[in-house]
Amino acid sequence: AALQDVSLIVINLVSADRPGFLLSEIQALNDYLKNGGGIIVITDHTNCYFHNTVLQPWFHELGIQLTNHSACDVPPYTLAEGPAWISIEAFAQHPVTDSLQHVAFQTGGSVDPALAIAWTSSQVWGDDGQMNPFGEGKSLGFFGDFSFSPGEQPGPIGVIAAKEIGQGRIVIVGDQNCVGGMFLNYADNRR
Repeated sequence: AALQDVSLIVINLVSADRPGFLLSEIQALNDYLKNGGGIIVITDHTNCYFHNTVLQPWFHELGIQLTNHSACDVPPYTLAEGPAWISIEAFAQHPVTDSLQHVAFQTGGSVDPALAIAWTSSQVWGDDGQMNPFGEGKSLGFFGDFSFSPGEQPGPIGVIAAKEIGQGRIVIVGDQNCVGGMFLNYADNRR
């Protein structure tokens, strides 16, 4: 009932410090989409906030694949010395990407490649996150090593995805920083 008059829901970077979605909440979100609602989901690199863990049950129901790496690129598509602050300049013709020419990510992640509507350059790679299953080691290792390694996904890598669900639509943006205070007014991020 709370979603009845809502035209857009923004789910901004779920994390494991909050309870996961209840089955009734997943059903309500799915019904909302099927009946014409719009949802934007903000994710990030790897599984850094355990957002993939929280989103997995819902995204499985929607047929959306989650990924576990950072989108890394090389100059001239980088915005700093390292490979993870990147410039995205390849867009599908889609209402979400209409009039976009340049979007910036600050250590963002990738999205389901089958649903991608924005991509990195072809020289990019998906830098696999280093996550120790029991938290052993010096850190939880949410980042990879920021260099291409055998077995990592070569580019281009999808970083924004969209899918129609019934009469509704869902958009997934692979970086919370691109809509944060530092990067919101950079390039076409606000648009």
